[in-house]
Amino acid sequence: MIVAASRLARPIVSVAVAALLAACSSLAGPSPTTGVPARSTAASSAPPSQPAATGSAVEPTPRQPPDALLTIDSRPAVAGSVGTYVFAGAGSDAPWLPGAALPAANGGPAVVRLVPDVGARTWRIRRTADGDTDGSTARVVASGTGQIAFRLDAGGGTVVLDVEYAGGLGDGTYFWRLVPG
Repeated sequence: MIVAASRLARPIVSVAVAALLAACSSLAGPSPTTGVPARSTAASSAPPSQPAATGSAVEPTPRQPPDALLTIDSRPAVAGSVGTYVFAGAGSDAPWLPGAALPAANGGPAVVRLVPDVGARTWRIRRTADGDTDGSTARVVASGTGQIAFRLDAGGGTVVLDVEYAGGLGDGTYFWRLVPG
């Protein structure tokens, strides 16, 4: 009799365990994924390593601050030395820098281009006296919004650009040392 009762109990216990497992798995919610994307059955002409074109040419935000290229009176552009900056969530702190050498004995109209062109929201140009090594003689000579264009008087010293990048990307400082030439 005991043997017959145990044979009857097995299917009931199996059904109860299965019902309990089903109830527990529905309470736990969806199972976690392993991070492997499901295969798409749609045909694609793009190579697997590149996303398919979306029709808009939006460039990704660079990871480092742009170069600032200063041109004075149609002379060749010179990239400034990057000082302190905060850009796209990253940053670096720098002391006063002597700056990249820029031949500018006669001064003239000056333009700074940011490359890549992330745009400038606001900017100011400061200039020091010749021989200043810590910025103690720096004075503002120009400021504005948008395009960075100003007039630079003849002479030596250091030119400093303080720029707030467009689109909330941050701000940066660039240095050039004016040299004869």
